[in-house]
Amino acid sequence: MNIKQFESNLENVKKLTPDIFKKTMELSVPFFVLHKKIYEKGEALISKEFNINQSELDVLAALYYMGGDDFMMSPTKLYKDIVSFENEYFSKLNEKEQDTFQKLIYKILN
Repeated sequence: MNIKQFESNLENVKKLTPDIFKKTMELSVPFFVLHKKIYEKGEALISKEFNINQSELDVLAALYYMGGDDFMMSPTKLYKDIVSFENEYFSKLNEKEQDTFQKLIYKILN
């Protein structure tokens, strides 16, 4: 699902069922704000305490979990593994989101 299609579907939900849209926003916005605060505090902590940024932490985590006993990988393998993981994760996430959204739309229209 692309962003334009998502926005269009969201507008349809807003127009057709404003009460469901309002309840959804009341539930999801606080979680978004909480997530943002946690992320920002975590980002500040790793920057202040360890003098690294999120990208550097991601590389260290990849080396720790995928680097074998010596925690080493070539830059090419590291890049391929990280990109492969991200693509796999986001494709699964998008499929799940699409399925959930389609079920919601079906429920609303029927």
